[in-house]
Amino acid sequence: MSGFCLRSQRVPGHPYPHVVDLGASDVFGEFASGLVSARWCYCRTSAQRHILEDDGRVLFLEGQPDRLPEKGEPIEKWLDGRSGSFRGFEIADDAVRIFVDPLGTRPVFLFERAGDWCAADKLATISANEVDAEVNWPALLEACAIGSIYAAEDTTLTHTRRLEPGEFVEIDLRTSATRKRRFALRLQDLHAAVQTDPAGTLLGCLTSAVQETWKDPGTWLLMSGGLDSRFTLALADTGRKAITLDYFPEETSIAVKIAEACSTGEFRLHQLPTLHYVNMVREASLITGGMLDANFINQKGFGIEWRSFGISSVAHAFLFDTILKAWFVRHQSEVPPARLAGAPVTGAAALVLQAMGRGSSLTIGDLSQALTPDGAEALNKRLKDLCQSMGSVVEDGFEIGFERRLISDICRQVHFGFMLGWYEEGDIVSPIFHPSIWSWYSASRPTHRHQGKAIREALLKLGHPVSRIPAISTMGAVTEAKPSLRDRVRRNSIYRNFIRPIRTHLQRSYTPLHITSSRWLRNREGLETIVEGIHFLEGNPLINVEVGLEYVKRFAAGDDDRYFVPAVALMNAGRWSRHVTKARKSPQLERPDRSQQVRRQSA
Repeated sequence: MSGFCLRSQRVPGHPYPHVVDLGASDVFGEFASGLVSARWCYCRTSAQRHILEDDGRVLFLEGQPDRLPEKGEPIEKWLDGRSGSFRGFEIADDAVRIFVDPLGTRPVFLFERAGDWCAADKLATISANEVDAEVNWPALLEACAIGSIYAAEDTTLTHTRRLEPGEFVEIDLRTSATRKRRFALRLQDLHAAVQTDPAGTLLGCLTSAVQETWKDPGTWLLMSGGLDSRFTLALADTGRKAITLDYFPEETSIAVKIAEACSTGEFRLHQLPTLHYVNMVREASLITGGMLDANFINQKGFGIEWRSFGISSVAHAFLFDTILKAWFVRHQSEVPPARLAGAPVTGAAALVLQAMGRGSSLTIGDLSQALTPDGAEALNKRLKDLCQSMGSVVEDGFEIGFERRLISDICRQVHFGFMLGWYEEGDIVSPIFHPSIWSWYSASRPTHRHQGKAIREALLKLGHPVSRIPAISTMGAVTEAKPSLRDRVRRNSIYRNFIRPIRTHLQRSYTPLHITSSRWLRNREGLETIVEGIHFLEGNPLINVEVGLEYVKRFAAGDDDRYFVPAVALMNAGRWSRHVTKARKSPQLERPDRSQQVRRQSA
């Protein structure tokens, strides 16, 4: 639902920058001086756009901060102590100030080279503004291999980086000098309370988070058949509204029961359009910049349709898995060593290569086969640098190094593409970004989070009927997490050293892999879209296009989805590289009615 760009005023004949917008915005704003120009767009129904303008000054603020700046309050002073999900910029006093919230929940990208600079909410916008940036292929190959970029602070565009969580950047417009500062999230000291009663403390934190973020009863909850969204709905007032995507009959029936148990005021099922996934992956790189998997943009395209029947704001419980359920935490004995270019990799680095959140742990090897020798060398160097940077953090016998890397910068999570799709089309309410959740996390231990132990017990403590409704993951009522025979077997030395290697080999050799989203792309339109994207890589010295096309054939031929992931990754890379090398202004920019445009200029 939004987009913005601001850049140094160095391009004659182009006073305002281009903005890539896939959210069907209908309001524009523009600002220009002799040294900087800016453009932004959003939907008029949005309640999360705050724009202040006076002579020679503009402040653009997007999102849900815990409070807005007061009149005359310096933006840097306002940022100190802020929480919530937000980003924005200010142009005033011959300076540009750009900022993101302390958790970095809404990315902002900054291109800088030889005194020229450009900042935007999307990499696609930066590349569309005639800046001297090219595809950063080592970074793009890393994203293709493991679904995100963990190795360094760069992006898939050269000379371009994403602002770090809590970062504030001030650019002096007269000298182009840059000043940077980081603002940290202020946390409560919950250590003693969490150690005494982890589940009870978490229940209190979740209650505060939901009540203080999901304030508007006109905001609809995105509800699944899992644990997180039902907990969110149960903690809200009765009469709230919820919408469920009708993907699977089993999950839909569970969602209906949850809605009834929570006495929702209105409940909707949203059907999946026939070519939804095809259209989604075709446009995905314009949102992700090739940095995240195309098939995890997932709900891109729904927000525009929902606005037609009055849903302009949604709440979600997304990312609870990572924060509260230790999704990427493994007991040390459960982390088998991986191999990278023949060398063993252990600890957190092994988890990156094996459990990064992709549908297939075989993708790295399969993708390597689709690279030329130069491409394979570039990827191996990139992954080697990543593995060396990971280190190992062990607590309570669990390897949590990978989790710490993700939690410190959540935009790197493979599934963060969900968020980017939502941000593009609507207002987002996010209880998971409330500081009480992060205060609990910082005071908890892996034993509290592993297998969702504390959050399960917290839901049982609440005593709400939704705890008796089966969860889609287990098809059983919510119970306490307890050590299982399976866990004990997996940690047994005989199993680890002898049985598991054989079992893993047999699984990889003979067990078909099934990935949910593949069903919507194993059709004529989907296959043509994937093939077209891979063809954009023809002539690339790092990619063997013929191998990529062979993967598409193997995917199309049967029900094994092993080659689906590398084929879609190559497609995404092809589409992103084509945009960067060919597009000099965005074909996706939609200009609204001029009557809705606001323009301010100063000398």
